[in-house]
Amino acid sequence: MRLSWFSSAFALWHTMTAPYRKTIYQTRKEDAALDMVSQGSKNPAAGRMDFILQHLPGWLADGHITTGRGNQVGKLTFSPDKVDEAGFPVPWYGSSIHAVPQGADQVRQYTLSLMVSDESAFQEEFEDAMIAARPAVAGGGKILCVSSVDSGSAFNRMVLETNSGDIPQHEIHPHVAKAMEILGLSWPKGLKSWQTPSGVWVLEVHYSADPEKDPARNGAAWVEEAVKGYVGGFESQGWRTEMEIDYNAGGGDPVFPYVQSLDHPIFSEEVSVDRAINTMKIYAGYDYGARNPAAFEVWGFDKNGDAYSLWELYEPCLDVRVHTDKMKQCPYWDVLEYIVCDPSIMAMTQQTALGYKSIAEIFANHGVTFIKGRRGQDVPFALRLRGEYWADPLNPRCHISAKHTPNLANEVIDLRWDRHISAAVTQRKNELERIRDKNNHAFDASAYLFDTRPTNWIAPTSKRTGICFNDLMQSLQAKNRAAEHPDRSGIRVM
Repeated sequence: MRLSWFSSAFALWHTMTAPYRKTIYQTRKEDAALDMVSQGSKNPAAGRMDFILQHLPGWLADGHITTGRGNQVGKLTFSPDKVDEAGFPVPWYGSSIHAVPQGADQVRQYTLSLMVSDESAFQEEFEDAMIAARPAVAGGGKILCVSSVDSGSAFNRMVLETNSGDIPQHEIHPHVAKAMEILGLSWPKGLKSWQTPSGVWVLEVHYSADPEKDPARNGAAWVEEAVKGYVGGFESQGWRTEMEIDYNAGGGDPVFPYVQSLDHPIFSEEVSVDRAINTMKIYAGYDYGARNPAAFEVWGFDKNGDAYSLWELYEPCLDVRVHTDKMKQCPYWDVLEYIVCDPSIMAMTQQTALGYKSIAEIFANHGVTFIKGRRGQDVPFALRLRGEYWADPLNPRCHISAKHTPNLANEVIDLRWDRHISAAVTQRKNELERIRDKNNHAFDASAYLFDTRPTNWIAPTSKRTGICFNDLMQSLQAKNRAAEHPDRSGIRVM
């Protein structure tokens, strides 16, 4: 759909419409960001924005960039002067465009007027970057996010946000509606628009918006050819994600279908530190990650066996010393009974000057000790939540704090059963009895812990009503015994 080209052109237009504008173009990896902005004066027009600049008519060209002085790798710096050499005004003087990889720190260093986030659903740090950019937006800046969908991503949660948990309903932005009315236009096929409760305007663009790709118009041959590259055809994860905008592609049914938003009662309970320390036994679970987030989830259990999530640390463990220091900042650190860990970190995989050590041993050297968890506890934990703690979801016995453990709360909403790659395979085989292994680090950490906690669940019993054949036989046998062995306890011997 050429949306990346559109976003590049928009970023360039926005930057050149006023002085001292700062625009950042953020993608998952730095190399991809450079490709979108600039590869420097030694390779002019290699970046998309640089390419557009190099092909503008002379009256729009910026000499500072075309001469190479303002054309650096990953950065386009426009003329610092208000007028050019011929004496004509330069409306965009002092402006610049920067290419940055994902991450909140990459955003905070700029007082930005526009942020373009490309392939947002596939940025692990997308949510943190959005939070870091909010002060600029509140001050008049803009954010444009362009992405395919990815089930369970923060991007999906942002665009699908509703107060009711229902599918967002089509709504046209007032300015767009007015413009369409003036121009006598109708809403195009293949597009859907809506506004989220947080004020985010969403435009969903399906491939059928292009008449040459719409199978109902001129695109039947294109669709037939395009689907050939996807294993599993129209039912494959790739086609449903990239082409059909299936927000749930990559996962099957929700593990907890009744939990659709943070308004659910399981998220309503907040526990103070004093209450937890004085009335609960406190434990933790830990799921290790270096390239992916590591999750340290702290739980409290009261005298009735009800569970409460209390605190979490959710970030990749890039430096064990720094990471363990953050773990020890937990307000419950001194009262933790124990920490149950991902069993994989007990293996001797880390080469040191003294030989091979496990990751757990390295943590122990920094004052953090674990007990070994068991593999494959995510499904048993999910079934235990559904059958024991959330048997009545409106009166839960396991409470997850959206305030203190937000990542765990979001994972519970997005958790999905894994599924086969295509409908054809599903017809031949039973549904997979496993949870999709994506964005589930906090849930796995909790699962390791709950596996060590005894259950208070007792199977419900009900009083039997009516009689059966066995009841009649027992009654007849009792009468026979009474006849053969009469009760003589009332006879007096004179």
